[in-house]
Amino acid sequence: MIKDFIINDYRGLKNLTLNDLNKINVFVGPNNCGKTSILEAIILSGLTI
Repeated sequence: MIKDFIINDYRGLKNLTLNDLNKINVFVGPNNCGKTSILEAIILSGLTI
């Protein structure tokens, strides 16, 4: 299970650190704020979700 994840320069995300991730996480925000980009970055990293 992923506990921490850092994203640098991916799409609109310049520098994002996600700490204390759990088994289930919910990303909430307005349209076009980067929710899908977070999931894509995790998938592209090759980590198992």
